[in-house]
Amino acid sequence: MSASKQVNLPSFADEEIAAIAERGPDDIATWARSTAGELGITASHAPLDVFVNTVTRLSDGIELDSVEKLLVALCKAGVITAHQVGYLSGRLVS
Repeated sequence: MSASKQVNLPSFADEEIAAIAERGPDDIATWARSTAGELGITASHAPLDVFVNTVTRLSDGIELDSVEKLLVALCKAGVITAHQVGYLSGRLVS
């Protein structure tokens, strides 16, 4: 008997994320905080995060802000995809 792996689909379609991103950085931040809060998701530190933050600091001095950390946490929880994180993060700084 083979075990089937359950695949969690993201909660938001690319079109929905694009609409959120078009509103601007403040609305992206509000959406990320609201969505994470509704789902009980927090931006917690995992052991690998320390390494990633160190490499980031050494390479160019940029660290993720609280909203970007929430976007990563939403991705880890399967709420949004890595592609969607990249898209929203890019819109935060533009």
